[in-house]
Amino acid sequence: MDTPRYGATNCRRCGAVNLPGSRFCQNCGADIRSESQGGWAGAPPQYRTEPPDSKEHDQTMTGLLLMAIGFGLGWIPYVADLGGFMVLIGLIFVFLGRDAFGAVHHRNVVVGGLLVVLTLIAGIVLAAWFAYVIFGLQTNAGTDLSGISAQLTGDFEVLFVGAAVLGVISVLASVILVYDLAGETTRLLLWMGFLLATVVSVATVAYLLPQIQQTISQATSGTTLSLGPVQQLETTSLVLGLAKIAPDLMFTWAYLRARNESMDRQAPLLSG
Repeated sequence: MDTPRYGATNCRRCGAVNLPGSRFCQNCGADIRSESQGGWAGAPPQYRTEPPDSKEHDQTMTGLLLMAIGFGLGWIPYVADLGGFMVLIGLIFVFLGRDAFGAVHHRNVVVGGLLVVLTLIAGIVLAAWFAYVIFGLQTNAGTDLSGISAQLTGDFEVLFVGAAVLGVISVLASVILVYDLAGETTRLLLWMGFLLATVVSVATVAYLLPQIQQTISQATSGTTLSLGPVQQLETTSLVLGLAKIAPDLMFTWAYLRARNESMDRQAPLLSG
């Protein structure tokens, strides 16, 4: 541990010496002033002045478990929606318990949670816009749809590329949410999961984009939109989505590890 200097403040989280008047620890980012008024929940026992909030601790543990299960279901067709719902419920629990593990984790949960909410809203808007486009085409009976083939092709490209980008941002948020709770090996798993998820998204879009023009050409060859080719493209997309098994299970493993590591970190404080 660093040697204290005159007027300096020792961080209750990591023990680092900070300059007089510092608000945040220069080593770990913990709020030094709040620590001096009551202790930091994740501080080592020798610096702790009061135990952490066990309710917030339990909320975080419950949230991490639900999110891990949700990731494990995320790659399965027709069950992925249930997995996504469990991830959202778990995120709520993690947000409620965000103060149990210090200032850095608190900040990460806020940032990660905000990214998840924004991607969810953007995804709903994107899906609603595309549904409106398809519905409008279906109701235009007697219209020569071949004349708007290029526009519809562009709409499909926006849908697939937009969904892929939002998916990558959502995965990045999943890394941020538990990063401060994770050990070195778990952080490596998180980044590997993010890399794999990004590769899967890019590869899926790269495979589907060349097929969009042919699909739209077949779907707009008559006076009304034929959904057969579109549904076939959607089926192909679902099949390619099975490749998510690798990053999703990696995130399941990483979140379970982060949960266990957090429990080990807080166990001496909760028992104290």
